[in-house]
Amino acid sequence: MPKITELLFDCDNTLVLSEELAFEACADLCNEILSKNKIGTRYTGPELLSNFVGQNFRGMLVGLQNKFSFEIPAPEMENYVSMEESKVIAKLERDCKPCVGCTPIIDKLHKEGKYGMAVVSSSALRRVQASLQKVDQAKYFPPDHIFSAATSLPVPTTKPDPAIYLHACKVLGKEPGECVAVEDNLSSDVLRTPVIWEGLTCLRTKIERGPALAPPIIHHFQKLANATEKLFADRAILLDENSLLFQRNNEKTTRQSARSTIIGNAKIMTYEDIVRAEQKRAAKMGAAGAKRGGRRAQKLAEGKRSRVDVLKLSKPEIKAAGLEEYYKCASNLSNAHAITSNAMCILRMMDVILDTEGEIGYFRELQRE
Repeated sequence: MPKITELLFDCDNTLVLSEELAFEACADLCNEILSKNKIGTRYTGPELLSNFVGQNFRGMLVGLQNKFSFEIPAPEMENYVSMEESKVIAKLERDCKPCVGCTPIIDKLHKEGKYGMAVVSSSALRRVQASLQKVDQAKYFPPDHIFSAATSLPVPTTKPDPAIYLHACKVLGKEPGECVAVEDNLSSDVLRTPVIWEGLTCLRTKIERGPALAPPIIHHFQKLANATEKLFADRAILLDENSLLFQRNNEKTTRQSARSTIIGNAKIMTYEDIVRAEQKRAAKMGAAGAKRGGRRAQKLAEGKRSRVDVLKLSKPEIKAAGLEEYYKCASNLSNAHAITSNAMCILRMMDVILDTEGEIGYFRELQRE
């Protein structure tokens, strides 16, 4: 990439606050031209600025002719351009001010001498020179480093036509890649093919605000713009879907490649590790319960039993515990469900109380009392 060696500054609203003053000065002249051609539309300075920002007066007149379908003869066009230039220069010499914070930066760049500096503007050369003189910035730019698209070229033009930039590079002896253009608005930028949605929207706005087009061309342009916007939208959706799929594939790869890792005393477990651990724990508890001969172990070994089986199994345990009186009271009940329920309650009591031989002795002492 070439090294940057030259800065190309726009003038109006980049170095000096001149756009609004210039459009105010030429609004009366534009309205006079429209009236002469029997066109009822009238413009104020801000309206001209909104519709033709970044263009010189010649480009503005071309835009008006295309929009309202009238023609200005070449000699008359030159006369109007000269009249506008004189009106604007008089206003700038009286009211022009530098852009806020601009002069200190230009002064610093000039003292450092790291970059060459030039002015490249769409405005007439006399107007640019008058603006720079008024705000005391002319000392930073040699006279042969000030370029005007309206005056410096064999065929006058206006930005964003890159002709004035190429002419400036040629005169300065620089390649375009060595220069950086400093502008205040997008309408002055050299046109590039849009590759993102925002660029397409910007280009469409430029065309719609530019010189008026014939109705059939406008219709075709709108169709083309709508189709292009749809393609950009479809492309954005496809990119989002691809991004989501890519993310999911990465997550799947991560899950598949996970391995048990021991960090100190902790262990990172996969789902399969957890299932195996639960099975191992259940087997261990069953084996331990069977070894003790406890009721819980029997349940784990035998599975779920019917109420009749539970009642039969509970009788020896009740007798051994000396709780027959409680059982007799319960057996007098006619409801078998109640019997089973009471037996189950007694068994639960035994689970708590009849745990060790010492506790059984304590229970029997309470029974004698």
